[in-house]
Formats: sequence, structure tokens, C-alpha cells
Amino acid sequence: MKVERKEYEKEKEAIMEEIAEVFHNRMRIFTWDVPENDGDTAAGFILKAMQEGIDALKEAQKQKS
Repeated sequence: MKVERKEYEKEKEAIMEEIAEVFHNRMRIFTWDVPENDGDTAAGFILKAMQEGIDALKEAQKQKS
């Protein structure tokens, strides 16, 4: 197994936890700002923004290669 794969396996759970933490923090902010917000709609927008951010990182990484 390549060293990168070993590092990935070691760090994957921490990365997943960090992603979940960002999501939950943003959900709290959405409900603080507008308590009447629909949770499902807010979650959808947060996930959309997170996906757009991941897509932008992927594109930037492609351009570096």
C-alpha cells in the first residue's frame, strides 16, 4: 500500500468528523439568524455550498497537476 493510501486511511475518520462539524455549525448559525428557517431547506443550501466548495477545491487541484 502506498504511503498516501495509508495516510488517507489514518485521516479519513477525522476528515469526516470535521465535515460534519462544519455542517452542524452552519445549521446552528442558520437557525440563530432566522429561527423560522426550515431545517431541511437550510440543510440543502448548506450542503450545496459545501459541495460547491469541494468542487472548487477539486478544480484547483486539477489545475495544479
